[in-house]
This record gives sequence, structure tokens and C-alpha cells, in this order.
Amino acid sequence: MSKQYTIFNQQSDAPQFWLSQRDRNFQPNTLEHWLKQYGSPLLVYSEYSLHALVTSFQEFCAASGRHTQIAFALKACPNLSILRLFHAYGLLIEVNSAQEYRIALDAGFKPQQIHINGVAKNTELIDLAILKGCRALHLDSVEEIDIIAARVASRGSRLAIQLRICPDIGVALAPGLMTGQLQSPFGVALQDLPMAWQALRRHRKHLILQGLHVHAGSGGDLEAIYPQLIDVMQAALADSIAALPEQALEVNLGGGFISDPQHIFKVKGSESILKQISRLPFNTALMFEPGRFFVEYAADLYCQVAALKCKADLRWVLLDAGYCHLSDRAIVGVRFPLRALRKSKDYSLMRVAGPLCDSVDTYLSSELGINGFNLPTDLQCGEVIEIACAGAYVYSTGNHFAGFCQPAVLLVGIDGQARLIRRAEQYQDLCALELGL
Repeated sequence: MSKQYTIFNQQSDAPQFWLSQRDRNFQPNTLEHWLKQYGSPLLVYSEYSLHALVTSFQEFCAASGRHTQIAFALKACPNLSILRLFHAYGLLIEVNSAQEYRIALDAGFKPQQIHINGVAKNTELIDLAILKGCRALHLDSVEEIDIIAARVASRGSRLAIQLRICPDIGVALAPGLMTGQLQSPFGVALQDLPMAWQALRRHRKHLILQGLHVHAGSGGDLEAIYPQLIDVMQAALADSIAALPEQALEVNLGGGFISDPQHIFKVKGSESILKQISRLPFNTALMFEPGRFFVEYAADLYCQVAALKCKADLRWVLLDAGYCHLSDRAIVGVRFPLRALRKSKDYSLMRVAGPLCDSVDTYLSSELGINGFNLPTDLQCGEVIEIACAGAYVYSTGNHFAGFCQPAVLLVGIDGQARLIRRAEQYQDLCALELGL
């Protein structure tokens, strides 16, 4: 499961990784003040970085020369304040549950700005799509076509849909994020498309085919698979035109985009990806559903050294932040860049772990062949540690294992003002749902 994600030089001060160097509002003394005020760990987002990442992706889309829609994958960061920024930036939103649908509405998105995905949509989510509306409901199987059509018909309504296709292409940061392979539960297999076209013909009175959707995975080498991905979509478009009276005018190429390690506000492999996209029919509109790309580099997690120990010949640094705060470490083996906020003349290689009671809570370096991090030789308890690339799938997947609470979340505006957008959890929050206390 543990694949390398961010290639990173622990001994360098490459500014593209660290908010404390990339955003002038993140000064060491300011960060230390925030930690004293809001507690450690502390997750801090940069509005400057959020805006730059969205703007860069919009420029990437504009370079395609096509009409393009961008929907943020809400699951990557469900914070209302950040979602409201994305709404102001002109993005659509993509949701996977009735609760996410309601979060999107609370963030200011209109129903016609919401795309609905999911392999197991319950009736609550389906009825929200039918009664309140959506830009498109994404159908994930041949069987689902009949189910959704029957429910839409019972309401005497019509519903815009996209058909999700499984391209049988695997590319991702880790096996658990490979959503485009045939053995995954996602999408309609290419061999089953004739049955899907037949079902859509039967139900064209109630289901409006708005587009075709494909998603190969998250965090992988999109450059390598886009030639095959575009081949699949070209064939599917041709089949849809032949099988249905209306043409699917929109091709939804999903997400999976990551930042270029040398230019983090740029899509990795953008030129190659755009070259492949140009092979689609000239009148084909595009849609993308990025999640990680917009938020990963927009936040760092700041924590403190809770303890230091020497065990045999190894020096260990024990932090107050564990995989309960950075669940991607345990779920998909993400390796986060990590450094001491204080600079030093002398560094030593040290092992780093979190506060939890299993060995999974050991931080792994992203450098090949190095099992540790270069930290100040005279590192002391209470010093601040900065963990980069922490903006995606962090508190949305956070947990309370071993009784640890989720941290406060700050959003630092372009004007330098820090705003608390999620308070730190307390003991009362852990017990709030318990009965009989």
C-alpha cells in the first residue's frame, strides 16, 4: 500500500512545499502565536494558495480551447468556509451523499451546480436529485439506470444524467485509489455499454443523457494513461451517438490531478494531457472533478514535539499529531514532508512517530532509502514541527482513535488575517452522541 507520493528533499528548504515560505503571512512567530491561541495540532489553510491553485486549473482548462466546467470533489475538504470560497471562484461541486448535498447547499451552491456521484445512492439522495434538482446524477451501473428511471417516472419528472464508464485503466497513488480498473466497483464496463445504451433508449422520456463520465484514479501518472483514456472516450462517444437520438455533448474526465513538484500551482503533465484531450471531437464540452489538487498544497499541519527518546542507537521524536489527524498515512500510505520550523546549523537523522499505540503511526520519509527525517540535533520538546501538503482528506477522514480529538482549523486570508473556521474538538464532542451518560 505504501507508495511514494511527494518526492521531496528533506535537507532542502524548497519553498514550494512549505506555507511558511510560500505565503508571507506564515511567519514562525505568527505560527507559534496561533498554536498558543488555538492549541496543537493546528491545521492552517492559505487563501493565497487556494486561489492560486484554482486559478491555475482554470487556466489549464482554458488552454483546451473548449467549454469547460469544473466541479470540486467536496469529500477532499468539506469545510463550509473553503467551499464558499470555491463557490465564489465559480466552481461547481461534486457530492457523494445526501449529507454532502446539504453541505453544498449550505455553502451557497445552487442545485443546478451540484453533480451527484456514488455507487450506492440511497433513496434520500435520489429524491434530493429529483425534487430539489442537480446538474447531473451520475449513473454507475446498467441496473441503476432502471432504478433511477422508475423513481423519476413516479414523480412525473425528467432528470439529467451522466453515465460513468469504467475504462479498465489503473493509475493512482495507491491500490485503494484505483477506481478505473475492471475489478473495481465503479462504472459500467466497456463490454456492458450496449446494454446501457438500450436501457437509456427505453427511458429517454425521463432520463436526459447529458454526458459521459470516466475516472481512472487519484494521484497517479495521468500523462501515461491519458492516451488510452481518450481512446476509450472517443469510442464511447461514437457509440452513444449511434445508439441514442441525442449526442452526449459533455465528456467528464474526472479528477486525479496532482501538482507538479517543481511548480505546485501547475498540473503535472498538463501539456501532454491537453495534447491528448485535443483528439476529442471539436464540439465536445469538457468537465473535470478535481479534489486533491485544489487543497493539498493549500494547508500545512503544525504540531509540537511531545517527547524525545533514545532507543539503542536510534533517536526518536514523538509528535502530538498522529494518523488520527493525517489518515492518508494509514489509508493509502501517503508520505508527508516534515521538518522543524526552526532552522539550525546542525541536523541529525531521527525517526518520527505520532502519539498512537501502534507502529502504523510512524512517519515515513518520502526520500528513497531514508528511514527518518533530518531535524535539528538540539531539538527540544515543545518545538514546532511543520507537516506540508496536508490540505486534502485530512479532517474529513480524521478519527478519534485512542481518544484524540481533531484540531482547530484556521484560514489565513490574502490580507494576512487568520480566521477560525473550525474549532478544536473537546471531550464533550467525543461523548455528544453517547446515550445513557
